[in-house]
Amino acid sequence: MNSSRYKMSRLQNSRSPTGTSARRISPREFAASIDSHARISISDSLFPGESFAGLSKFLNRQFESPVRQKLHDSPRRTNQLFYPAILYELQAKVPPSATWLDTPAALDRADDVEGSQSGGRQRVLFLRGYQSAEWVAHVGAKYRIDPGFWIRHASFLENKPADLLWSDFVLPSAANSVVQVPIISVGAHKLADGVMNHDQIEHARQEAKVAMVEYLHKLRTGRGWSPGASVVRNFSILDEDHFMIEQLATLCVVKSAGQPGSWIAIVWLDIGADLAKSPYGPWSGDITNGFKLDLHRYFLPVNQSRSNIALDPQPHINHAVKNNDAVEIYGFPQSCLLIPQFYGCSLDPAKACADPFYALSELFQFTAASELTLLKKLATKIEKSVTRVLEVDYDNMLASQADLLFYRRCLEKRLQEYSSFLTLLADHPALEWWPLHDNSAVLQASSHSALRTQSDFKHLSELARRLQDCCDREMTVMMNTTNLLEVKRGIEQGETLFKFTLVASVFVPLSFTTSLFGMNVVEFGQGSQPIWIWALVTVVMFIASFLVLFWNKRRMRTTWDSVRRLFIW
Repeated sequence: MNSSRYKMSRLQNSRSPTGTSARRISPREFAASIDSHARISISDSLFPGESFAGLSKFLNRQFESPVRQKLHDSPRRTNQLFYPAILYELQAKVPPSATWLDTPAALDRADDVEGSQSGGRQRVLFLRGYQSAEWVAHVGAKYRIDPGFWIRHASFLENKPADLLWSDFVLPSAANSVVQVPIISVGAHKLADGVMNHDQIEHARQEAKVAMVEYLHKLRTGRGWSPGASVVRNFSILDEDHFMIEQLATLCVVKSAGQPGSWIAIVWLDIGADLAKSPYGPWSGDITNGFKLDLHRYFLPVNQSRSNIALDPQPHINHAVKNNDAVEIYGFPQSCLLIPQFYGCSLDPAKACADPFYALSELFQFTAASELTLLKKLATKIEKSVTRVLEVDYDNMLASQADLLFYRRCLEKRLQEYSSFLTLLADHPALEWWPLHDNSAVLQASSHSALRTQSDFKHLSELARRLQDCCDREMTVMMNTTNLLEVKRGIEQGETLFKFTLVASVFVPLSFTTSLFGMNVVEFGQGSQPIWIWALVTVVMFIASFLVLFWNKRRMRTTWDSVRRLFIW
C-alpha cells in the first residue's frame, strides 16, 4: 500500500497546475496510476479510490490489437473501415480540418504536426462509441485527462445500481472540468399488427427492461464489442408507434502547459457506428425473435434551424466529409451520427479558436434540439391519451392513467437533466476551462453563446413543466371521473340487487308459509284447520317482508316512537 501511495504522489507531483503536464507518461503508467488509486481503502485516506475499481479493471485488460478491424456481432458485415476517433485542428481563418484516426499511433502522428497559428493550437478530439482500453489509456496519458472524465462516461463499468454511481456522489466543485449531456433519438416501430391494448404495451415495456439489463451486462464485460460500436444507455417504449433511446456525450477541455492559448477538447460520444452494425439491443427489432433487424423501425430526424438557413445552405454542409469513403450510413441512420463528421460547419473559426465553450456549442444546440423532438412527441402522446377517454369508458380510463403516469416519469427525468445543465450554465465561469482569454470580445462571445444555450434549455424546461402539469391535471380529472364511474357502477349494482331483493321478498314468505303448513299430516280443507289461515299468515308475512324491505332503521324507529306516544299518552 505504501508503494501505491508513492506512485500516486510521484504522479501528482509531476502534474502541471494548468492541466497538461510537461512530463509525458506512458499509457501503462496511466493505467498503473489509476490501479494504485483504486487500491486505496477507506482506512488509508479521506479520498478512497474504490469507485475507480471498474476503470482500473478495464484498463488492465490486455490491450487490443491494432484496431483496423471490422465491427462484429452485427446483422450485416462490411469490408469498410470504421474510424474510432476524429481530430479537428481549429484555425482562425478557415474551417476546421479533420484527421480520421484508426489507431492511437495515428493520433500521435496527427498531433505531432505543428500548428501554423501564433496563438497556440486549438483542437477537438471526438472519440466515437465504445473505446478499447488501449485508446482510453493512450488518450488519458497523452493529454493528462482527469480519470473522473473516463469514469463518468464509462459508468457502465461500475457494477452498481444507477443511483449509486460515482458521479452521483461528486460535488460540482470537484468535477467542474467535466460536462455531460444526453442525446435523445426518437424512433418509429410497429410492435404488432393491428391495435395493441395497454396490457400488451406494458408487457413489451417490461420485456425491454429485461433485455436492457442483459445488454448493459454485456457492455460491462466488453463481450462482443469493438472500438467504435455505438452505445445506448436507456431504451423506452413510448407506445405501439414510437420508442426512444438515450445516449451520452461527455466532454472536457485541457489546457496545454507552457503554451498560452493552446487547448484540446475531448468529446466522448456514445454515438459511433450505425446501430445496425453495433451489438444488438431491444431497439433492433422484435425482442422475441432474437433482436433481428426490423426494417420497419427507423429514427426520426432531429430538426434544427437557423435564420435564413434555406437562403445560405453552405455553412451546414461539409462537402469534404460528405465525399469521404469512410462515411456510410445505412440500416439505422440517426441525426446524431453526423455530429463528429460535420463538426464546425456553422461555427465562426476565429471565435472557435478563442473560446472552447463556443467551439462546443454545436453539441449543446443539437442536444437541445433532440430533447425538443422528444418533448413534442410526448405532447402528442399525452393528447392522444386524453382524447382516448372523451367517450367515458372505464377500461380506457385506467389505461390512459397508466400511460400518463409513464409519460410523467419520463418528463420528471428530463427536468432533472435540464436542471443540472441549467445550473452548469448559470455557473459557467466556474468551469476550469472558462475563459481561456481575457479579451473582452471573446468574453462577450462566450457569454452570448452560454446565454443562447441557456435560453434553449429554459424553453425545454418550461415546456416539460407544462406537459407535466398537464399530466397531473388530466390524471386528477381521470381519477375523479373514475370515482364517479365507480359510484355509478355501485348504484347500478344496487338497483339490480334491489330488484332481486324485491323478487325474493315475494317468494321467500310464500316459500316459508308453504313449508311451515306443509308439515301437517292432514291436508288443508280436509282437516279441522281451514285454508284461510294459511292465506292470512302468508299475507302477514308479505306485509312484514315489505316493511323490512322499504323501511329503514331510522324510519322504523320514528314510526315506533309515534305509535308508543299514541298509546301511552
